[in-house]
Amino acid sequence: MKGKTPEQYLKEHVILPEDAEEKGIYSSYELEFIKKYLDKQTLPESIDVEGKSFSGGSDEKEEDLKGSDNVQLVGFSVGNKEIAIPIQYVQEVIKMVEYTVLPSSPPLVIGVINLRNNIIPLIDVSAMLGSEELPIDNFRFIVVCNVKGFKIGILVEKITTMHKVEQKDLEWDIQSQIGVGGLVMGVIKRSDNLIGILDIDMVVNTILGH
Repeated sequence: MKGKTPEQYLKEHVILPEDAEEKGIYSSYELEFIKKYLDKQTLPESIDVEGKSFSGGSDEKEEDLKGSDNVQLVGFSVGNKEIAIPIQYVQEVIKMVEYTVLPSSPPLVIGVINLRNNIIPLIDVSAMLGSEELPIDNFRFIVVCNVKGFKIGILVEKITTMHKVEQKDLEWDIQSQIGVGGLVMGVIKRSDNLIGILDIDMVVNTILGH
């Protein structure tokens, strides 16, 4: 899917960050992203996309994943790998839509969309997960995740399953064992393979340079 240039996209409609702040539209993380990568401009107010909501929710206090008896995760595929995201981070899943290319964005970010007045960076984690390199057209869905009011969209090929995993079948802090850098916080242990659990907080920190 070909992305529009910032000039093409912003010509349709422009919202100044100052106006967004006054209306309370953006979180502090969103404003930080706008200031860093959007050169004091945002995107159109809306793009007509509908998503499927999941239970849980990042607006609630996040449970301690390592202390829970059972952990629920959403599984998805990226290239030749399956990765899981804890359910409390997942706000919704939408179909891939047209996006705006950002020339100055970090390597993980292919561009941004505006989803119901939220700036959503689109994140391609395939390279950092050691997956095969994928053309953008291979990504069919965006998993919209929420971290402290900052929403990001993880690009995936498909949703595989919903996992409900007992703590005994999880292992944490094992990045060095599976060789996918710092974006994996743990694994689901299966008899035939290990499924990495994506560290959404680390993805956000990487984007914002924290």
